[in-house]
Amino acid sequence: MKEKAVLKSKGDYIAGNFIKEFGKKKECTIFSPADLNDKVFSFSSCLDHVEPALEAASRAYPSWSSLNQEERNGYLKKLALIYQEKSEEMAVLISREVGKPLWESQMEVRALSQKIDITLRESLPLVQDTSLSSLKSGAKGKIAYKSRGVFLVLGPFNFPLHLPNGHIISALATGNTVIFKASDKSPASAEKWAECFHLAGFPKGVFNLIQGGADIAQSLIGSPLLDGVLFTGSYGVGKNIQKQMEDQAQKILALEMGGKNSSLVWKDADVKTAVYEVLKGAYLTSGQRCSACSRLILHKEIKEEFLSCFIPLSKKLSIGHWRDNPFMGPVIDEKATESFEAVKKEVEEEQATWLMLGERLSHLNGYYVSPSLVEPRKYLSPSFYQNEELFLPFLVLYVVEEEEEAISLINQSAYGLCLSVFSQEEAFAKRVFQKSRIGVFHWNLGTNGASSRLPFGGLGKSGNDRPAGLFSVYTCTTPVAWMQKDFSTEEETFFDKRFFKD
Repeated sequence: MKEKAVLKSKGDYIAGNFIKEFGKKKECTIFSPADLNDKVFSFSSCLDHVEPALEAASRAYPSWSSLNQEERNGYLKKLALIYQEKSEEMAVLISREVGKPLWESQMEVRALSQKIDITLRESLPLVQDTSLSSLKSGAKGKIAYKSRGVFLVLGPFNFPLHLPNGHIISALATGNTVIFKASDKSPASAEKWAECFHLAGFPKGVFNLIQGGADIAQSLIGSPLLDGVLFTGSYGVGKNIQKQMEDQAQKILALEMGGKNSSLVWKDADVKTAVYEVLKGAYLTSGQRCSACSRLILHKEIKEEFLSCFIPLSKKLSIGHWRDNPFMGPVIDEKATESFEAVKKEVEEEQATWLMLGERLSHLNGYYVSPSLVEPRKYLSPSFYQNEELFLPFLVLYVVEEEEEAISLINQSAYGLCLSVFSQEEAFAKRVFQKSRIGVFHWNLGTNGASSRLPFGGLGKSGNDRPAGLFSVYTCTTPVAWMQKDFSTEEETFFDKRFFKD
């Protein structure tokens, strides 16, 4: 792919074909956050495509759900091979569109086929029929898992393929059909991804892609043809989706939202390990991960040793264009850099201490900011930067002496996604785990770096108890009770002579 080539959209992917817009449309253009002169993609958003996409997915559902598991698996295995064939092409496009270093986009694309393998080998057995004997006198039965119908998958920009892929593969493998509404910040990657489904030969309407913004999503969510929504994104957007679905209780809703994640480095920690893991957790992907570390809690005894290593290393992190494979690329857009400036102002107003003052890197033609580290005078519940997800390379430091003080700080966050604990004492790690309100716990590892072989999801403002990862097949299915007469028993019938007249 030529880096500077402007890609023209083929249109939304509906019922097995790329369809150019018809009716009223909205023209959109994507520029790379890594190079503001790089016009990546031009496309149109069309509300008139919503109903055809829903109808296509609804028509395809009966036959797709009726296929046996091996038949559905065959399509997914072919898709995995196409993922591998198209991996470099997709990785370059992800980097160009959202600015991530190429090495990171390559890791994202490798995870696509791995997710298929894990789903087929390890997730699907979780929803296999389970036979039960002797349910009651003269009866036996089973727990059967059935698909739900048509799912809408709403994806984020930071992992434009990997995160929706986790939802979509689980949904398709369990017999559902899908409409994917990509982030309006990463439509080019989504269209290239849809080409993979097309090449894999899925039946028409099983997978559909429709591009656009919030108006498209709202129209899709409100349709009676939709059976569920699988969302990954910010708390604010997730809350709006939940509000829109207040009168649609029959639809399943899985919210995977933001994080305000802590790393606790205790006095007995291996400091070198903790430094590298926290650095990676805080600044990888320019802090644009729901699992990013944004709160660092240090024991007073190791503060000086930790910071004397952490700050110089942070200042040496390479920042630049994705093709140069730096550690960090840009943040996603101008709004993110404006948020960075607003946070800096709030820090000054609170009279917090800058341990490392980040800045906008104006010599680079993109939305680049350097890492920040700030130590507030105290924890303040009204403070925005101390309590809300920023999606920036921005870390807040708290210093503690007592275990309960540390746990209290962890739980002061309204989010409850990831927690890292650095200590050589397993009993300490277990105590913190037990008392912390989180959905993902890492011991002597950074907050990011989740595994598809484990559940992924959080509490509080981080989610609604419908984890992704290994357990996403549960959200995509419903357990049904199957009970039948057991003719192998000789139990007396319920209708004995007491119920009949002589």
